[in-house]
Amino acid sequence: MEFLSALLPFVVVLSFLVFVHEWGHYIVARFYGVAVEVFSIGFGREIYGFHDRHGTRWRFALVPLGGYVRFFGDMDETSGRQKKDISSDERQKTFHGKKAHQRIMILLAGPVANLAAAWLLLLMLLLVSGEHFLRPVISDVMEGSAAQEAGLQKGDRFVSINNTPINSFADLSEVNEWHEGQPMDVRVLRDNTEMKFRLAPRMMQPEGESQPRLMLGVIGSEWTSRPLDVSEALGMSVTQSVAMFGAVLNALGELLSGSRTLDQLGGPVQIAQISGDRWERGFDTLIHWMAFISINLAIFNLLPLPPLDGGHILFTSIEAVRRRPVSEEILYKIQAVGILFVLTLFLYVTWNDTMRWWNG
Repeated sequence: MEFLSALLPFVVVLSFLVFVHEWGHYIVARFYGVAVEVFSIGFGREIYGFHDRHGTRWRFALVPLGGYVRFFGDMDETSGRQKKDISSDERQKTFHGKKAHQRIMILLAGPVANLAAAWLLLLMLLLVSGEHFLRPVISDVMEGSAAQEAGLQKGDRFVSINNTPINSFADLSEVNEWHEGQPMDVRVLRDNTEMKFRLAPRMMQPEGESQPRLMLGVIGSEWTSRPLDVSEALGMSVTQSVAMFGAVLNALGELLSGSRTLDQLGGPVQIAQISGDRWERGFDTLIHWMAFISINLAIFNLLPLPPLDGGHILFTSIEAVRRRPVSEEILYKIQAVGILFVLTLFLYVTWNDTMRWWNG
């Protein structure tokens, strides 16, 4: 898909997730009595806006690469500094006039809203579309694998391994982990006849994967689905959310350890391209992608870097421990460095994305 044709899906996906994030800040701030002056989706010149009965300006801006909530008394959108000409009565309605734990709750609310949104999106998807899984039918056998050596063939359907029923290809991975490469009794159906095999998973490195892992050496490609009741969908949505969260944390850990390079990071251009692709492929893939991006936004915003939520949480926590705020001069300098770092990272990943797109 051409990049320009992906702009609409990108704007829809990102605007929705930004709204969720900022709504988290907004609703908890209002709960603690903080007045909100502006709720903006996007930055720059306003395209459309209105005032609600509480005096908040709700607006859509020209550059849809984020958003912000500006509280009463803030000098700017970072909530890092407060205006000097605030009276004691007015201060009660400001973010900075609240207790440290209240400010931390307001700051945490954005990332938490993104995590909740991811879970709700996955729950909705499971309730509407059911569980999609690979049938335990072999579509191919890998060369040099335990399965090939034992005599398993294309078309065989797994029945059980060590008397554990096999209902999907995902079950194979779980059983492999349980038995840690030990010989296993495998039952399959071949032309409606049950057959027995004994084989042990061995270390293999599938194409496209960076590390070898224990495998039987079989491949499945027959997708199917089944409806889920509410309790099943609830449990599965939690499991999938936790798995996504873990995958993002793992990727972040690889970046920090150096096993993954910054060149592999994706930015707005890549998000736009993938959003466009998911948009074309249908509802299920788009919703799943939105959940994944929502979790990414939550974790990114929790990094302890100003002007991100995590940076403000860090300095508010320091204030709570010291029982006095960090000096404005120091805070301003640290924020300037943080903003420069985030901006540099944004430009770097955008350049990488653009080069990847340009080179095909």
